Amino acid sequence: MSLFKNFIPETLHFLLDVNLSGFLSFILASIGMVVGSILSGKTNPPKEINFEK
Repeated sequence: MSLFKNFIPETLHFLLDVNLSGFLSFILASIGMVVGSILSGKTNPPKEINFEK
């Protein structure tokens, strides 16, 4: 990211910090997994498990 510092607007230069960008990647990945889980649950609902024989 630091190679593209000239192309990034001045207001977004705080994203070049390694610690902050790593933390944001975990947050965005978590949000993506939750949203993906919610969206796929509607199209592929969980199957009911019957333990009786």
